[in-house]
Amino acid sequence: MRNNDLGHPLCEHLRKGTRSLDCVYDRLVQADDLPNRKNVAQWFKDRFDRIKATALLFLRPKYFALVISEAYKLLVALSSNNALHQTDCFACFRSVCVK
Repeated sequence: MRNNDLGHPLCEHLRKGTRSLDCVYDRLVQADDLPNRKNVAQWFKDRFDRIKATALLFLRPKYFALVISEAYKLLVALSSNNALHQTDCFACFRSVCVK
């Protein structure tokens, strides 16, 4: 999120509560058709729980963006290493990023 996005509704939600953090995890848990979703959901949950416990309210949007960015970088790394056919994790991450 850029500095000029400080008034963005997602930033406001993240500063006021943890609903946006929980939404990503809940969507993964409820997606029965995604392979290996439990591992991916746990990856997000671990990071989001740490944000909820330790991050100051005004830093939550930055940390949320950082977690999503790292998930995206992992996707790019998996796709560039021809790991697409070797892992089910890619399909799960891809669906989270698209949604």
